[in-house]
Amino acid sequence: MFTDVSSGFLEAARKRFAQRTSIEYSVLDITRDPLSQGLEPESYDLIVAANGFLPGWWVGENDQRVEKPYVNVDRWRKELLDIGLSGVDFTTHQFNEPIVNMASTRPIPPAAQDNITLLVSEHDSGAATEVSRQFRSHGSIVELCGLYNLPRNSRFVIVLLDVVSPLLYNLDEEGFQQLKDFILGLSNHHVTWVTRSTQVSCQDPRYGLTHGFLRSVRQECVNVPKLCISTLEVNQLDDEAIQNLVSLQSHIHKHEICHRWTGRGREYALVKGVIHTVSLQSVPATQEFTKPIDNKLPKKLSLEFIGLLDTLVWREHSHSLLGDDEVEIDVRCVGLNFRVCSLLLRY
Repeated sequence: MFTDVSSGFLEAARKRFAQRTSIEYSVLDITRDPLSQGLEPESYDLIVAANGFLPGWWVGENDQRVEKPYVNVDRWRKELLDIGLSGVDFTTHQFNEPIVNMASTRPIPPAAQDNITLLVSEHDSGAATEVSRQFRSHGSIVELCGLYNLPRNSRFVIVLLDVVSPLLYNLDEEGFQQLKDFILGLSNHHVTWVTRSTQVSCQDPRYGLTHGFLRSVRQECVNVPKLCISTLEVNQLDDEAIQNLVSLQSHIHKHEICHRWTGRGREYALVKGVIHTVSLQSVPATQEFTKPIDNKLPKKLSLEFIGLLDTLVWREHSHSLLGDDEVEIDVRCVGLNFRVCSLLLRY
């Protein structure tokens, strides 16, 4: 006889053991007297008492799942609504079993009125005014400033310094110092740097300096906490480009609210009205290509870079059979003297 506290499990057991015709199936609550549930005394030679004594086996008793381990869709809808989700958005009955695939979404919390700082040049042609108007029409609080007076109460900064001319190409020493101070002063900011197209299409390669500079910043400024600088390439900052900039900023804002934004910045490009981004993620080469040394293969000592002793590495060497007058030596350590160093340095 196969018993279970829930009749819901018995049907699954009947199907699983359908080829065994000598099995009986019955509901049994082992915490109660078996004789009061229809069993006869001393009627079985072997009794396997499994699972019923495990912690948590009766956990469904307090939430109205005494007869079966699952609940219906209406119960799921109520439970999901009670914890702040959207309920049951849709259901899919894929099998005849009482199992249903359900989907529910977590409502995105309403976005607080965000403060946006537009970093503009003193020679701005009026594009910043239109960008500011578009963001204000979407409920944002916008402030215009230069490199030297960035407000610290704004988490989102949009750099429009490349709109009129390539900033880095024409930058003098004083301007570079201001730019350096601006970047080092960023903390818990998300910067979107608007520049001209140079990767998907290129009309002026001087704007390509921006990408190289910002990639170096992301790599080297590891001491700046939560530094995140993204770029948006546009052919020109017209109405279409500004609308896409607003949409991109809204996307960034929502992801930050839900804590789903990772990394130190991404590169975007507006091409024919569609925002593109790279789908590849950078992975350290040491993580992917470093392999443990196979001690069974012969090795030779070599330099990765001529003239630098700290780049000494063991490299695998082609295996060859020993000659009649040769012996194999098991090397446990190698000493380096001045003569060896001179040979390595090519003196």
